Amino acid sequence: MWGPCLDDDWIMERRSDAVSVLLLTPEPGWAFGSVCQGLVDYADPSRVRVTHKSRDHDLPWIEAHACEHDLVMVFDWRLARELAPVLPSNDRVVVALQSHKSWCGMRSRPDVDVMPPAEVVDELGRYARVQMVSERLWRLFDNAGLDNGWHLSNAIDPTRFPAMPLRARAAGEPIAVGCATKAGMVDLKGVESIIIPAAERIGARIVTTIDSAENPGLSSGEMPSFHQQLDVYVCASQSEGMSLAVLEAASSGRPIITTRVGDHHRLVRDGETGFVVDRRPEAVADKLKLLQEDLELHRTLGENMAREIRANWSWQQRHTDWTDFLLGEHRERYIPPAPSPAAVA
Repeated sequence: MWGPCLDDDWIMERRSDAVSVLLLTPEPGWAFGSVCQGLVDYADPSRVRVTHKSRDHDLPWIEAHACEHDLVMVFDWRLARELAPVLPSNDRVVVALQSHKSWCGMRSRPDVDVMPPAEVVDELGRYARVQMVSERLWRLFDNAGLDNGWHLSNAIDPTRFPAMPLRARAAGEPIAVGCATKAGMVDLKGVESIIIPAAERIGARIVTTIDSAENPGLSSGEMPSFHQQLDVYVCASQSEGMSLAVLEAASSGRPIITTRVGDHHRLVRDGETGFVVDRRPEAVADKLKLLQEDLELHRTLGENMAREIRANWSWQQRHTDWTDFLLGEHRERYIPPAPSPAAVA
């Protein structure tokens, strides 16, 4: 049995040296691991000293050393519940909320909001801070009464996912359409119901990596090569926070076709860096056909997307935002402004 984390007399103060932060994830790789690696690589060492551990690989270490850190950030909030007996008090714990699925299952859709259950709002409200990966998530929980949420989207490291030129091809030549997910999320991502039928409709080639226990997908180190073989990346998700696979493809200089989920519309400016479409095979197919036939548009969107990533979504640009969140500083910068009357109407 785990014993309690005895820190009742511990008082968190900003000291002259950097604050020690422990990042905890369920497993070492995939999306959470990518975010943690970005913080390890780019967080300002004069402000925070960052360590990343995963439950699956490092549980004995976590049991022994979690309480020695000034602050613990847990990716995902449900893992914080699981590890509660070995974590410090809640005023030294911050949690990540990176999806709709983690609290409302498959009910959320691009045009359907689901209000958070009161018990989830109450649980999240006990922690020092909650990272909300999309503005939509922040608004849902803010409207439900959560007062410790910060809107802070994910970032990507362009040195790991360098922009590469699109392959030379003739107009109308079939393009390579990519998507990446885990086996348990194929339906949520629309792989079989949206993406494959859309690609087949225009004769495009499908390139996927689907991770499962029986057939592990590509490792994080193999993902740059995966994205470089694509001509376009499609996200047809029913709900999303901010897809790391989308950021990876975008950093690689690939246009994105996405449904209106999460913060994707902030990255994908319709007709400039990609397309935001309805969640229907026909809508996706129309944009795939446009890119397949218009080589200049295809090239321009890819180049624009690579520039957008480096200007606004890279860890080199965003590490200060994440450090502000960890330390609880400048929260006013991470509260989305009220929507305009036109947007509400």
